Amino acid sequence: AWTPRVDVKDKQDCYEITAELPGVKKEDLHVTLRNGVLTIEAETRQDDKEEKDGKLIRQERRYGKLTRSFAVGAEVKESDISASFENGVLTLTAPKHEPKAPEARRIEVR
Repeated sequence: AWTPRVDVKDKQDCYEITAELPGVKKEDLHVTLRNGVLTIEAETRQDDKEEKDGKLIRQERRYGKLTRSFAVGAEVKESDISASFENGVLTLTAPKHEPKAPEARRIEVR
């Protein structure tokens, strides 16, 4: 497993998460939201070869599966999150929600 480099920005009304995912194809990328936790999952495989006169001189492979998770709050819904993926960079935007204050109720004592 490998971990992508991630930037998390605290903007006025939302959080912006930017993840570098070199070598990952859009179809191999999955973003899910469950119980207030936003999860990025991907799998990659990359082969680099150099050949000279039919003989293999160098071969490098990178295989990997990644998972990164971020708590965004139970109030955030899937429809609230926007995602874009361009040139190996995933950008997610999740809105901020003010935490609800616990509701106090008076109990009548008889």
